[in-house]
Amino acid sequence: KTLTDALKSIPEKNTKRVIIKMGPGEYKEKVTIDKKKPFIT
Repeated sequence: KTLTDALKSIPEKNTKRVIIKMGPGEYKEKVTIDKKKPFIT
C-alpha cells in the first residue's frame, strides 16, 4: 500500500484526526492533501 492509497482511503469531510505512520525507507511519490481532508497528520 502506498501513502497515496492511505490518503485516498480517508473520507472527505472527516472530522477526526487521522495519523498516518510511515516506516523507514525511501518514498518517491508526490503527495498532495486535498483541502477537504484537513485532519491528517
